[in-house]
Amino acid sequence: MDEGVEIIDYITRFSGITPENYATAVLPLASIRKSLDEFIDADTILIGHALDNDLKTLRIIHHRCIDTVVLFPHRMGAPYRRSLKDLVREHLGSTIQNDTVVGHSSLEDAVATLDLVRHFILNKPPAKPGPSSS
Repeated sequence: MDEGVEIIDYITRFSGITPENYATAVLPLASIRKSLDEFIDADTILIGHALDNDLKTLRIIHHRCIDTVVLFPHRMGAPYRRSLKDLVREHLGSTIQNDTVVGHSSLEDAVATLDLVRHFILNKPPAKPGPSSS
């Protein structure tokens, strides 16, 4: 983490990170951001679920994002969000995040997110026509 930044909640049930894990981390956040710069440029499309949370944590601004929170909005609108687990169950008929480990599997979540985006593209409702100009 950056100098002077204190973690007040590891959110272990989601992140899988415990204070003990964090104590053994070897890279500061600035180094992680620099490493990501080798993979991500302005033309890279980021795909994820609730990407704003990750991007804020990393202190990164990126404008080419596909976010399942936006593709599948909560029926009550913002600020409510559907969980990745619920979206996968409803749209893909699959089960993820079975609570068999502490925290989520980032690989399982990434695959599920890509599958949801693919599902959205293949099954998106037709665009509604705009107002008539007659």
